[in-house]
Order: sequence, then C-alpha cells, then structure tokens
Amino acid sequence: MNSRASTDPWPETAPRPSLGERLGKLLGRELAPYPGRLGRALRMTLLCVAVVMVCMAWEIPEAAVAAYLIFFASRDDAGSSAIMGLALIIIVILAIAMALVVTTITAGEPLLRILTMATLVFGSMFLTSTTRLGPVASALAMVLAMALTAPDLVGYPELITRAFLWLIPMVLVPMALLILLDLLMGRDPVRLYRDNLRRRFAAAATMLSAPGPIGRRSVFAVMRDANRDTATFSRMARLLRALPTPALDRLESLERLSTRLITALAAAPAAELTRHGREQPRVQALQAILDGLDRRPRAEHPTRVEHPAVAETVVATNPAASAAGLEIDRVLVALTAVIGGDADAVARCRGEDPPGEAESFFTADAFSNPEHARFAFKTTLAVLLCYLFYVGLDWPGIHTCVITCFFVALGSVAETLHKLTLRLIGCLIGALLSYGVIIFGFPHMESIGDLALVIAAVSFVSAWISLGSERSSYIGMQIALCFFLAVLHGFGPSFDLSIARDRIIGVVVGNLAIAILFVSFWPVSAAGKIRRHFRDALGCIRALLAGSLAPANIARTGDRFNTALCSAAVALELLDFEPGRVRPRPMQRVAAQRLRVLCENLYLTAAMLAQQRAPDPATPPLPDAIAVELQHRDGVRADTLTAFIEWIGVTDSMEPEGRTDTGDVAANQSPHAAPPPGSDAHPTAEPSPDVGPIWLAGFLRERERLYRQFDDLLAELVAEARNAR
Repeated sequence: MNSRASTDPWPETAPRPSLGERLGKLLGRELAPYPGRLGRALRMTLLCVAVVMVCMAWEIPEAAVAAYLIFFASRDDAGSSAIMGLALIIIVILAIAMALVVTTITAGEPLLRILTMATLVFGSMFLTSTTRLGPVASALAMVLAMALTAPDLVGYPELITRAFLWLIPMVLVPMALLILLDLLMGRDPVRLYRDNLRRRFAAAATMLSAPGPIGRRSVFAVMRDANRDTATFSRMARLLRALPTPALDRLESLERLSTRLITALAAAPAAELTRHGREQPRVQALQAILDGLDRRPRAEHPTRVEHPAVAETVVATNPAASAAGLEIDRVLVALTAVIGGDADAVARCRGEDPPGEAESFFTADAFSNPEHARFAFKTTLAVLLCYLFYVGLDWPGIHTCVITCFFVALGSVAETLHKLTLRLIGCLIGALLSYGVIIFGFPHMESIGDLALVIAAVSFVSAWISLGSERSSYIGMQIALCFFLAVLHGFGPSFDLSIARDRIIGVVVGNLAIAILFVSFWPVSAAGKIRRHFRDALGCIRALLAGSLAPANIARTGDRFNTALCSAAVALELLDFEPGRVRPRPMQRVAAQRLRVLCENLYLTAAMLAQQRAPDPATPPLPDAIAVELQHRDGVRADTLTAFIEWIGVTDSMEPEGRTDTGDVAANQSPHAAPPPGSDAHPTAEPSPDVGPIWLAGFLRERERLYRQFDDLLAELVAEARNAR
C-alpha cells in the first residue's frame, strides 16, 4: 500500500523547485501576516520607543540594551510576558550581587580573574545544558563574564560599582513598562486559547466540507502544530485564575476533543468523508459547535445542541463506518454535550490530570553523556579566546564578541551554524540601517521626536520579522540589537562611526569563534537529536497500544507525539547548515523524511486502534473474551515497537564521532545488541470469530483492516530505518 500518498498532501514525486522559488516561498511564508502579528508588533514598537524616551530623559545608560530587552522578554500572551519580566528583574539583581562579590575578590589579580571566569562560565553553561534552568543559567554566565571583564573596560573600582548599579534601572524600566502595557493592552490568554480552538474546529469544518488536498493540508498543519500554544494558554489561564474552574475545564475538554477530531479526520479514508448523506450533517453540527464556542452555558439548565448527523444509537451500531468515521461521530456527539453545558460530559472528555511526577533538576544523562561537558568547554574556550583577543589588541570596543558567544552557542553544529547565519544576516542589515541613520539622518534631526520616529520604524520591522517562525525570527532580533547598539550610545546624536563599527565587528568575531570551535572540536550533528525525537514519538505510539487508555489520555498522548515529531522535522531542516564531514548523506536524509511520514501514519493508525478499544458512552462495551484478545494483539505490537526503539538506542550508542552515517552499523554490532525487528515479528490478524451482533462483526472487520495497515506500516518503517542507518 502507498501509505504516504493516502495521508500526506506532499507527494515525493513532486518536482523540486529551484533555489529562487524556494527562497521566495520561504520569505512569503515567514513574512505573511497571521492573527495577532500586527498587534503584537505594534505593542513591541510602542514599548521600544517608550523605553528609549525614558532612558534619554533620565539619562539611564545602555538604552540600547534596555530597548532590546523588550524583544527578549515579550511573549504572545499578557501573563507569560509579565512573568518573564518579573523573572528577568530578579535574575539580574541576583547576578549583579554575585558580580560585585566576584569582582571584589579578583580585583588586581588578572590570572585569578581569568581562572574564575573560566570556572564560572564552564559551570553555568554545563547547567544550561543539563538542567531545567536553560537560558537562565546562560544569562547568569553572561552577566558574570561581563562583570569579570569590567576592569579592562572601565578601570576604576568605583566606576565598576556604579556601572553595576546602573544595570538595575536599565532592566527595571523596560520590564516595568512591559508589565504595565500588558495589564492595559495585553492579549488575554483565555481569548487566545479560544481562538486556537476555533482554528482547530475551522480546519475540521474545512476538511469535512471539502475533503480534498486543501482541506487535508489544513488538517495536517493543525495536527502537526497541535500542542505549541494551547498548553501555554491553558497553563496561564489556570495560573492567573482568568476563568472559573468549570469554564476552564470546559475549554480543556474542548481541546481534548479537538485533538481527537483532527486525528480522526487525518486518519479517515477518502470514502468515509465523501459518503453520501453524511458529510453535510457533520458540517452543520460542527458549525453549530463553532457558534456555541463563546456562549457561556447555564449549568443549572444546560442546553442540548442536537447532533443532526446521527443519533447515539446509530454511532454505536453502524457496521459500515470506518473506525475514523465512528470516531468523528463520537466526537461530534461529545462536543454537543460539552457545548451544551453537560458537566458529566465535560469531566469525561477532559479526563483526569495525569499524576504529577517529581521532575529531576538534572537531565537523565547529565553526568553520563560527555556532550554536556564538551558543550560547556567549547563555549568557555570561545569566551576566553574572544576576551584575550580584544585585550591583547587593546581594542575594548569589540567587547560584544564575548556577549555574542553566549547567544550563539547551541548543542549541535546545525543549530549553532543556523543561528550564526541568521545573526550575521541580521547584523549586516542592522549595520546598514544604523550607518544610514548616522550619516543621513542625525544631521537633520532637531528633536527627540525625530529619533522616536526612526526607532519606531526600525523597531516595527524588526518586531515583525522576529515574530516569524524559528527559521527566520532571530534575524529580526539581531537587526534590532545591532541598530540599537550602533545608534543609541550617549544621550544625544553621535556621529562617531567607530563605535558602531567596533560593536558590529565584535558580533562578527564572536560568531566566527563559536563556529570554528564547534565545527573543529567534537562536532555534534543534529542527527542524534532527530533520532531522539523519533524515539519519543515511537514511545507515544507504543503507549497507545500498551494499555486501555481513556479517550482524553489518548488525546494527551497524541499531543506529545505531535510535539516530538514536529521537533524532529525542525531538526531535519537544520541539517543543511552542517558541514559535509558532519552532515548525514543525502540518502539518509531522504530516508529520514520518509521515516517522519511513516511514523505519522503509524500514529494515526495506532490512535484509531486505541480509540476503538477505549470506553465511550456512544459505543457498547466489548465482550470480555474479545476485549482480552484484542488487548493481547495490541500488546504484541507494542512489544515489537519496544524492540525497535531499543535497537535505535543501541545503534545510536555505537555511532562514531563526527561522521553520522552508519551504513555499516549492522555489521559492527556487538553480539549483545538487539537486532532490528523484521516483518516476521509482526503478528498477522486472525479471522474474526462469529460473535453474533452485526455491529460487532463490522467492528472486528474494521479492526482487522487497521491491524493489517499497522503491520504494513511498521514493516515499512523498519525497512526504511535500516536503509537510513
């Protein structure tokens, strides 16, 4: 069977467009407006202008960094932005206190200062790689490194102390303005949550009304991006108590149901969606649900929105429908109950919160994986080399090279070089804009209002670009940083081009230092991260088959699967930035793309198998003997997936450093390595017994079809994995 052609809207046989066409489509996609982009860009622009005006009026130094913090701390919803602003204030105050102590101890001892800097940077970057602190530890490392280099930049102890203390208002002003604007004009996380759910249901309605390439493309796009924002909005709404608990439970139940509906639509055969007499009532039902999404139900008198497509008895006993078709109707029935305010339906569809697991401060491989220590060592070495470079040349103007090292250093070569490329592009654009303003703009400026107009224009363009995807967003942030650093120094117009030149050269030097070190010493390909994401995705599929999950827990597992597979897809795109000696071979990359599609199709089939066996009010319970037999068959397939996941882990541990292609891994496996499962490991479906009720016979026939489809996909997945390795 051609599983890819049946479920994926981008066939492999399509001709590959030229570089110019791909670049044009990429720019069009990255710069295209989307709901909320204009409003957020305008708010960031307003904040940048306000920060610059306050810093100029009160003569607060480093207005450039203060304005750039708006880009660093701004988030999509008001709650996340406010929390980020408060956290940044606390972090900077703690870092300044530590910096004052460290500089006091190491003042007058250059060798001790360098050794202390190396120790603190190494420790902080190790924590960045191995703990949940992440960027917080990196920010602390940057502040401490700059504190230890302050004697070379300032020279006098009292000036160093004053410079440290001025950092507090430099951070306090932009964060206070950010929090104030969020309280007045920020985007409500509840409204964003509802808008996200509305987009999901709208994509489902499009698929039901036009089950062709356009509808399928929209459904797959929503499914692949299902858990990116909704989890944040839900968490913020619950943290800020923006809604009463029953109302928030209702939204979360709608989120689970939307995931189930999108998954069923993606898995549904084309014949199911075009069946005469079924598609139009389903669209009408979904439109009624969209109309009732914003209505607040009365709990004491819940309104019942009737499902015009099928009654519950028809849902349970239709022997001709596919598993995906029955799941679509079950979800529509549940949606009408939730929209109508049925408290029992809300509780059932939302499901119970998973038991909280005590999260370890360190990652599982923090002290066993040498990559963490190597990452910290390479970053530390880059910082020290940049520091010694500008001190040795007596060129303190390029001290931005040290700051750049902390922003650019990432785990893999692909990620590092990708961010480096975006940073250099943004740096070039920011430098050209800043030189244009200094040469042609400053001589004609007569008031601070003229400066505000220039800051507003550049801030808006930078904000618009920075609100794109990860493929290009850092260009906008770098444009803003370079422009602010070059234009905003002092408290009036400056015509000294050397300051702008030095700061931009520092950015380039820091980028080159990180690039050379990360490519030359222990290069880490993104291929390892891709395989880890694949293992996580396969683990979610295994969880769907290993036990009898409630429908809400199946939806949660689907969200985790989509998150893992989307992360793998993003990492796959970054492989173009790796040098040839690290990058996987083209054949392996093509195989990895096929693995992504096969893995997605395997998940869709497993989700339908899990939903078929899940308890549901619209489905009669299965006889005990059949339920036990089906659980056994699902368990065998889960065990096969377990063996496959373990094989991927074993072959990963045998991968040679530097080169990631492993075409000869199978020949070099140790005797104890588990071989990859073959097609003979997949159990074949047995004939369905004569069980009597016609609906049960149809149920078992559909399950046999799903088993055959799952086994074919798994065999194809294993074969493709062998080719990829």
